[in-house]
Amino acid sequence: MTIQKSSVLGYKERPEYTREADRMVIHAPFVKSDMPVVYRMRLK
Repeated sequence: MTIQKSSVLGYKERPEYTREADRMVIHAPFVKSDMPVVYRMRLK
């Protein structure tokens, strides 16, 4: 699968991500929250 688009609900900035052999790491330093955060990925 390929990621076409990524976003963080409630934010205009887009998260960056890196893929490793066994996981995907999402980098979103602009998110400052002590509540749950939803990351949205559109896959192709």
